[in-house]
Amino acid sequence: AYTVADGGIDTPFGRLVATGVRDGSGVVLGVRERGIALTRVNGSHAGLKGRVLDVKFLGDATLVGVQADGLAAPLRVRTQAGELFEEGAEVGLSVDPARTLMFPAPLQEPD
Repeated sequence: AYTVADGGIDTPFGRLVATGVRDGSGVVLGVRERGIALTRVNGSHAGLKGRVLDVKFLGDATLVGVQADGLAAPLRVRTQAGELFEEGAEVGLSVDPARTLMFPAPLQEPD
């Protein structure tokens, strides 16, 4: 979960605007499979990096499993057919803010 400060949240993808959410509120970030873009990494890359875990061809698209640096759970990224990524390849990840969702974070029970 993230805490909204100055109208946004700081994520591994960078700062995202939290429209309509008050500062101090907790949110959980959801990112759509098609909202993440992958790029090949050749040498240095600014931004979030990851490694391709698996690739599944779905006909008109490809589903790529990626373990991103700093994230506990792998991400699923849906790419266009023809964009080829190999297992083990290092990739850069970026997110389309329009394809993100913010949900209220569950309330924590006091200890």
